[in-house]
Amino acid sequence: MSTRQKLLDAAVQIINEKGEAGLRIDDLLREVDVTAPTLYHHFGNREGLIAAAQAERFLRSSKVGIAEIIDAFEKSSTLEDLKNTVRLAVSYRGDASRIEYRLQRLNSLGAAYARPELAAQVVEIHESFVRAIARSMRPFQEKGLIRPDVDLEMIVAWYNGALLGGLLIELGPSTLDAGRWSDIMIDALDHLLFGV
Repeated sequence: MSTRQKLLDAAVQIINEKGEAGLRIDDLLREVDVTAPTLYHHFGNREGLIAAAQAERFLRSSKVGIAEIIDAFEKSSTLEDLKNTVRLAVSYRGDASRIEYRLQRLNSLGAAYARPELAAQVVEIHESFVRAIARSMRPFQEKGLIRPDVDLEMIVAWYNGALLGGLLIELGPSTLDAGRWSDIMIDALDHLLFGV
C-alpha cells in the first residue's frame, strides 16, 4: 500500500470516529509513521487531506450495496425479478446496519458545502454510480419492461436524494413511520418505472 493511501485510510478512519476536528496532524503522522513533508507532498496541507478523505468516505459509503443491486438487475429476467430488485434497493434504506454509511455520505455532502473541489468530486462519484445503475436497468427499458419515456439516470439520482432525505427519519426520535417511507418509495418507483 502506498504512503498516500495509508495517510488517506488513517484520515478516513479518524474522521469516521472523531469528525474533522478530531484529525490531528501530529497524531496521524505518528500513526502512519511519516513526516509532515510527506503529507504535504501528497495533499498540500491538512485541508487538502481532509477534502481527499471526505471524497474517499463518500466513495466508499456510496459503494455499499451498489454491486449487489447491479448484480440483481443483471440476473433479473422477468418483470417480477425486476420489481424484486427495486424492492431490494429500497430495503437497504431500512437496513440499520447500513445507516452508518448513509450518515457518512450525508457528512461528506455537508463537508463539500464550502469546498468547491470536493463538491465537484462528490458530484462525479455520485454520477458514476448513477450511470452504472441506470446502465444495468437499460436492457429492461429496451425490452419494454420499464417505461420507455423515463430518464433512468434521473430516476436513480432522484432515488439517491430520497434516500438521504429518509435520514431525517432515522437521525433520532421521529414521529414519522420509516416503514411507511419505504412503502411510499416503492409506490413511487412502481409508477415511475412501470407505470403502475
